[in-house]
Amino acid sequence: MLGIDELLSIARRKSVEGRTRLAEIVTDLFLDEGDLTDVERALMFDILHKLVREVELSMRKTISEKLASLDNAPRDLIRELANDDIEVAFPLLTKSKALWDQDLIEVIYHRTLEHQLAISIRDDLSEDVSEALVATGEETVIKSLLENGNAKFARQTMEYLVDEAKRVNSFMEPLVKREDLPLDLAKKMYLWISVALRQHIVDKYDVDFSELDLAIDQASRNKIRELGEQAEDTDKIDALIDALEAEGKLVPQLMVFAMEDGMVSLFIAIFRRLTGLPGPLALRIVFEPQGEGLAIACKAIGVESACFQSLFSLSRKARPMHRKILKKECRKVLELYENTSRDAAEKVLRMWQCGSDYLAAIRQMEGGERAFTDI
Repeated sequence: MLGIDELLSIARRKSVEGRTRLAEIVTDLFLDEGDLTDVERALMFDILHKLVREVELSMRKTISEKLASLDNAPRDLIRELANDDIEVAFPLLTKSKALWDQDLIEVIYHRTLEHQLAISIRDDLSEDVSEALVATGEETVIKSLLENGNAKFARQTMEYLVDEAKRVNSFMEPLVKREDLPLDLAKKMYLWISVALRQHIVDKYDVDFSELDLAIDQASRNKIRELGEQAEDTDKIDALIDALEAEGKLVPQLMVFAMEDGMVSLFIAIFRRLTGLPGPLALRIVFEPQGEGLAIACKAIGVESACFQSLFSLSRKARPMHRKILKKECRKVLELYENTSRDAAEKVLRMWQCGSDYLAAIRQMEGGERAFTDI
């Protein structure tokens, strides 16, 4: 340890370098608990507290990093550094146990977005601190908080976030994946989240969700029917598709619902949006007799086999055809659908999207990854 004379000599230096050197020494002495009495520690703290306002940012950052792991660090000094620029505050906001909830909440209310993000990843966040972070309304902060498995949430805060997730898509996945999401709120989310997230809920909770699945199907049908009846022109149909897409409900099954209810224009609009194809080509693909294009397009966008069969059958019912012929066509086009890899189908769809000739793209696939007989 330096002698008192050496410390006094360094303390007399009024330059930035002198202040920085003194801060380094005092910080190291402060952390060396074994060699300091309580009185000496209090003295070191007092010196450091005064010095921290005089040293450059890089030195304040060093002090912050050293004090972050010290559970009994002086709270006044820690609070001051936690309200400093984010480069200085970050180690303390993310790690220091010397900061109380009220200290963190003050920083949340009065400092920057970066300070809020730093607090959101702390190891142990109380319900009050989580509530303060949610109250900021900052999407990135709330998403980061939801991804923090060690954060605690009051029931009221969790209910609010579940409701917000309908509007803010980025909240859905971290909410569903939280271990502390109550079952009743999980069931509430199940009605409007994506299929993949629904499966996560099914795997997580030992509950039969079949009734909810039926409710989802019925609600989708009702909405399609209700809004589809209002879709008297292209603009209204496009507005409906935009609304469904914004809610994460623009899924292939809706094409089946639209066709079952006789809403062909709505079906075409959904098909165009999901495939990204221009109107004339989409119409040709949907209504061509063989169904080759429909099989490839549906495979490319991930339509399941049963859904594709329903689409093909419904799209053919408008044409007068004997039941046996329809069944034969269905078998052939389903064979094409099953034998076509999704990668190959996606390549053809991209070619169509870029304006390639319809038949030329199919022939290229025939001569490439697979071959199939004419149907």
